Amino acid sequence: MTTAAPAWAQPAEEAERLGEIVVTAQKRSENLQTVPIAITAIPAERLERQAVTNTADLARYVPGLLIGKSLFAGQTYFRGIGQGITIPGAESPIATYIDGIYLAAPSLAVFDLNNVEQVAVLKGPQSTLFGRNATGGLIQITTRAPSDTPAARAEIGYGRFATLTGKALLSGPVAPDLAASLSFTGKHRAHGPVFNRFTGRHLLDEKSWSLQNRWRWTPGALTADLNLIHGDYRNLPGSVAGIFPGHLAQDGATRYLGYRTVSNRVDGPNATRSSIASLKTGYVLDGVTVSNQIAYAHFRGKSVIDQSGTAGRPNPNNVAAFLPDAIGTSRTWTDELQLQTPTDRWLQATAGAFYLHNVSLARATNRFDETFFSSYRIRLETESISAFGQITAAIADPTRITLGLRYTSDRRAISGTTVPATVPNPAIPTHKTWSRPTWRAAIDHRFTPEVMAYASWTRGFRSGSFTTTALNIPPAAPETVDAYEAGVKSELWDRRIRFNLTGFVYDYRDIQLRALRGTVVDIFNAARARIHGGEAEVEAALGGGLRLTGGVQLLDATYRDFPNGVANVPSPLPVVPAGCTGPRSPVNGGVVRLICDLSGNRMVKSPKFSANAAIDYERSFGWGTILLSIADSYSSGYYFEPDNRLRQPAYHWVDASIRWRSPDRRWSASLWGTNLANERVYDSALTGIGSYIYRPGSPVSYGVTMGVALF
Repeated sequence: MTTAAPAWAQPAEEAERLGEIVVTAQKRSENLQTVPIAITAIPAERLERQAVTNTADLARYVPGLLIGKSLFAGQTYFRGIGQGITIPGAESPIATYIDGIYLAAPSLAVFDLNNVEQVAVLKGPQSTLFGRNATGGLIQITTRAPSDTPAARAEIGYGRFATLTGKALLSGPVAPDLAASLSFTGKHRAHGPVFNRFTGRHLLDEKSWSLQNRWRWTPGALTADLNLIHGDYRNLPGSVAGIFPGHLAQDGATRYLGYRTVSNRVDGPNATRSSIASLKTGYVLDGVTVSNQIAYAHFRGKSVIDQSGTAGRPNPNNVAAFLPDAIGTSRTWTDELQLQTPTDRWLQATAGAFYLHNVSLARATNRFDETFFSSYRIRLETESISAFGQITAAIADPTRITLGLRYTSDRRAISGTTVPATVPNPAIPTHKTWSRPTWRAAIDHRFTPEVMAYASWTRGFRSGSFTTTALNIPPAAPETVDAYEAGVKSELWDRRIRFNLTGFVYDYRDIQLRALRGTVVDIFNAARARIHGGEAEVEAALGGGLRLTGGVQLLDATYRDFPNGVANVPSPLPVVPAGCTGPRSPVNGGVVRLICDLSGNRMVKSPKFSANAAIDYERSFGWGTILLSIADSYSSGYYFEPDNRLRQPAYHWVDASIRWRSPDRRWSASLWGTNLANERVYDSALTGIGSYIYRPGSPVSYGVTMGVALF
């Protein structure tokens, strides 16, 4: 996916107009405004202006998109659909791709952005061309291809919490028809922003780096692209657990101690390492492109966390802290074969086949304080194969129809050992196959060269799965969604305003949710939900170097039929609420697990109203160019669990930057700040072992960055 040159770099007569945005949302290069899909595309320059350095930061630029971190995995939500299950083997319904590589493990979805050209968020099910668990949408990350001319640049920065950052890029030709690039990004945060009162240490210091090496060979009709990526992250958020405000922990003593203060028995490390390799080849024959991309992704994460959010014994209730020492690994092979007809014909076709093989391994040793309790080593193997095709036909000069179909077959098998030993239950399967067709039907009509309307119906499918924290647990069934969407895309005022509007209705069935049963993370199915809402996005070149971008989302997302939901109620509980079943509790502190009818509750991480707005201003002088930027992202708040007890309050997330660039564009310097409103936005909140716990999000940050382009 690529973008045309940004308006800042265009000739004077074009500087006041919006540049064309090219995306590959349908596996071919197309103008964003001609694709009958709701898409937000974010160019590299905007990411740099607002100090967006990690995929988790992308939520600030897409209203309704939420990306949190829990342990060593990401939790991504959009339009009411998302992933709260972060155990090895789980897959997010918001799929993440980098340079066409599917990142199956949620752990791979949160990473530093390195040498990025563009990020695009495809909204709604992308089940035909992408298929693999893209029930709620898809995040496409495209890095810069090696350049045909030599290029070298570097950046160094320093920010709050003694944070040192650096970036470097080398790119250019190596031999005739062969170009290569090498890019690096690194971060060292020496002073962690969270304080553990029990141990007296500051937490969440960080040492991270990533490296990408890309080679591109283009001898005529044949192309080959080798992509190697490695990332190493240590002490990322996830090894901290505080007690959620307004609640008492199960020890009867620990309460909320302040947003960045906790009392945990251990200072648990959290480290991840990932390696990705991909080879994509393509050949053009008589206008028909045949391509194949084979990829391998490996992930390893280790974390020790106090899941009770307390310091353990002694305490009034004589309750120990629960301390799992967990290691998760994931190895994934994928291969996609694809055939495409030319784009300048009345009928465009894409067809192909996709194969995936994943082995995820979950290992943990569980302790209560320092006393061994249990351990497990569980292996989940996934094999998936699918075939797909899509055609777009011009049935009249301004009208096109799109029809797509995919058939997917997933087989999953679980095995392992536990201590104490688990006696096999023959009534519970250890392997299962789920096969489903998915489809897309769309029609679009261009009223004028600048205005297009479209409508679509898409069926999405997310495979069933086993939990990897215990054996003898029945697998969760697949979830499906029927998405009905209509929208208008327009460019007005001689391409100075881009305005896109979308409305959608989802029928969402057999929703996969997380529940904690004792110390076991279980995956179960809720019954049904109805989701409907609307979105609007605008980008305007107002003249004089001034630009405005913004967007809004209205969302109504509730469980329609959820009679046997898991609800966690604060203890003591003298009377079981009406509509619920379960035990009463006289204990002062902690939670009681009940089974309740949760029909009518808001869905997880589904804010009713979300919005963002950004103003960019550029002005040139004889001594250089000044670029000013300020952005605000607003959320009306949302719940973290289906029982609607843990809630993120409404917030404004404000970022700003001022940047100087030399007349020859070689030198640059910027002053930037993020979360300038000092909002308390939780990375995650959930019911842990007996207590409501949370992990704090990013604090106010600010710093300076210096850059140089050597050639």
